[in-house]
Amino acid sequence: MARITAIEFIQGMSGRLSKNGGYYFSTDKKSGALYVRRCPVRTGAPTEEQLAHRERFAEISALTAKWFAQNKPGRGGDPTLEGTPEYYRMRDDFVRQDKISRFPAYVHSRMAEGNAQLGVKEDKDRVRP
Repeated sequence: MARITAIEFIQGMSGRLSKNGGYYFSTDKKSGALYVRRCPVRTGAPTEEQLAHRERFAEISALTAKWFAQNKPGRGGDPTLEGTPEYYRMRDDFVRQDKISRFPAYVHSRMAEGNAQLGVKEDKDRVRP
């Protein structure tokens, strides 16, 4: 398979080519690799398993948003506020790994690992990765 280096204009593209297009572009921000993938064709209503997966994804996304609200620099609208030590530890862990290219996606995956059993509620005030 040939390796192609795309021009900057193409590297900046992401998403579907057209509304009815069957392909979309994505770029790995760390390596700069450009991918063209086929959009999945969905037919029929989602299954119970798909609905459960979507619900779990929404719960983990909410935990991730809560974690960022508690830990990120400039939280609460105060631009002078530094991030918490937990935020910087997570950021360092993100930089050391090479599987996930975006920091919010990395935090989301850590939330999914830390909350594998979403039915078990720990401390509601503190979100742990």
